[in-house]
Amino acid sequence: MSVPGTRSGGKAGRSVRKTDQSGEKTVRSVIVADNNEFYRKVLGDFFREQGFDVRTARDGMQALQQLEQSPPDLLVLDLIMPSIDGAQLCSWVKSRQEHRHIPVVIVSGILSDEIDDLAAIGAEAYVAKMPMEQIAVALKETIRLLMTGEHRDEPILFGFEKMYRREVVLELIQDRRARAETLDSLTEGIVELSRERRVLRTNRAFEAIAGRSSCEVLSRPLEEIFPEGGNRFDMLFAATDAETRATAVFPHRGRHLQAKIHRVAPDEPKRSKTGELLDTVARQNAKVLLHSMLESIGFTLMVEDITDRVQAEQERETLKTRLAQSEKMSALGVFVSGAAHELNNPLTSILGYSQLVMKKSGENGGELRKIVEGAQQCKVIVEQLMAFARTLRPDRKVTDLNAVLRDVLNARKDGIAAEGIRVEEDLVADGAPSLVDAAQIGQVFHHLLDNAIKALGEARGVRRLRIGSRLQRDQIVIEVADSGPGIPENRLDRVFDPFFTTADVGTGRGLGLSVAYGIVTAHGGRISATNSKEGGAIIRVELTASKEQPEQAVAKPQPRVDAQPRRILVVDDEKVVAELIVEILSDPNHQIDSAHNGRDALQQLRHRDYDLIVLDLRMPDMSGQQMYEQMERHHPEHIPRVLFVTGDTVMPEIQEFLRRAGNPCLLKPFAVEDVIRKAHEILYTPSRAQEASRGI
Repeated sequence: MSVPGTRSGGKAGRSVRKTDQSGEKTVRSVIVADNNEFYRKVLGDFFREQGFDVRTARDGMQALQQLEQSPPDLLVLDLIMPSIDGAQLCSWVKSRQEHRHIPVVIVSGILSDEIDDLAAIGAEAYVAKMPMEQIAVALKETIRLLMTGEHRDEPILFGFEKMYRREVVLELIQDRRARAETLDSLTEGIVELSRERRVLRTNRAFEAIAGRSSCEVLSRPLEEIFPEGGNRFDMLFAATDAETRATAVFPHRGRHLQAKIHRVAPDEPKRSKTGELLDTVARQNAKVLLHSMLESIGFTLMVEDITDRVQAEQERETLKTRLAQSEKMSALGVFVSGAAHELNNPLTSILGYSQLVMKKSGENGGELRKIVEGAQQCKVIVEQLMAFARTLRPDRKVTDLNAVLRDVLNARKDGIAAEGIRVEEDLVADGAPSLVDAAQIGQVFHHLLDNAIKALGEARGVRRLRIGSRLQRDQIVIEVADSGPGIPENRLDRVFDPFFTTADVGTGRGLGLSVAYGIVTAHGGRISATNSKEGGAIIRVELTASKEQPEQAVAKPQPRVDAQPRRILVVDDEKVVAELIVEILSDPNHQIDSAHNGRDALQQLRHRDYDLIVLDLRMPDMSGQQMYEQMERHHPEHIPRVLFVTGDTVMPEIQEFLRRAGNPCLLKPFAVEDVIRKAHEILYTPSRAQEASRGI
């Protein structure tokens, strides 16, 4: 019994007739695909007798290649074939706009109710494999219905009511279905490849990973599906010659994929359950030739999206690098702080006394001036070393980093213009508020600009300096980029080391970026160096963004010096430093006492009241910190009058003490004007001036 009809979806009237411009009928063409040579021959002979130009194919892959070269007017397919089967090829044809008009006839030895989802396959007709004279009758009627368009909304079925169910074939089909369901349940993408490395089958996970349907990738080489893989696939296939499995990682659409390839051994299908079933079928009927899917498979490929794993590994490596950098910087910090501390006292004496001599003599040039200038240069070096090593909590206020950047640029604009440098600003529009020490961060930006300007001195062509800021989640990111030669890759991890420089000898001390590193780290931020793809270096600073807005700065009034007498106590274990401070603060109206340890100083406090106590923090026997704590208990009225002096702000306990105390601190080595300015801030506050006028 036959059930003529046609499929839905606008396919009615589809014809295998071909006409020329005059309307005359021309030769029709057909591709017959069957893995059984007997059926290829008899079906080919039949269609030739019907006036068709016939091409035959031994499997779906060969038929697909012929179809792509020259589309036929009719496609006749066996359902079960090696490599690409009839259902796959039919689905592929119906998914292509340029091929979907081609009628497809499935000739199968499987009962129609055993064929998976006729609608999904999409063929116009299904003809059972019967004796050839019966197949010929069915095919003639099928061709007539297709030519006249008499079939309606269902596929044409011929001859299946005369077939009987063979349990071994049913078991084979069920085995295939179970295998397909198992593959679709996997989260990894699975691809079966022919020995020519073309796609035969995929599971749903692979379609999701590749972003393409099974029809889109059918018969395609991997290089076409994953063009980003480059030559990795050639290397993978080459590796399978030496070992059973090979693995490679490659990018795809912004993700990281890992591919594992397994070469299928030629005798592997014979050991499978499917192979045993096929042997049984072959014994029952010599004309039935069913192939295991495994027989045509050359390789199996497993593709896994490992983006999260790669990102986690990259984050671990980044953290390891940062930890190593932090440990290295910490060790360097301890070393340079110790060296700087040992230089502080003698350098303080040289700088202070040379300035005093020059002040008293009235000499503004000559050899004495050179001594002062040399000492000041040493002072700057020591300060930079201490800035690198110091992690003292900065005096933070909410500050617009854009404003700090613009201030620094304005201060350097003349020098930048003189170098012929073009500045490009790309600052975040709504401001970049962050809780920072504005002076210290300004120093960071000065060093970054200085580094970029020096690099641009070696640049060829346009000298470009780009200053940018942006909000990235809860971070303010500042970038200073130049179009210079960049930083050699093997030196990127050393650019923040003290005294390391890529500049020529004599053009820099190699401390600028080290100081910037110390300041940014003290702010809890990050600083890093990279090279731009376009050329040049990029220094990136990341600081925590603030939700508050900066306060308007209020000018601090300068202390008003009066003629009232003051009493001063200078406490320092270094006699030469104590004498220098006494000399700097000497005034006919002041009475200055000195002590060389904390115990002697406390003894003097018991008998006298002082307007200013200059207190060194590091002293033997009783340190300045211990003396201060004794004063808190026994002389609290003197606490606001203390001016600390120290050359060591690296030790964590000293940092915490200075933060808690809140008193001003004079850092060694200091200049004469620094001592006078800070002393006046305490001596001539309004409260101390009123007390002095009353003789207190």
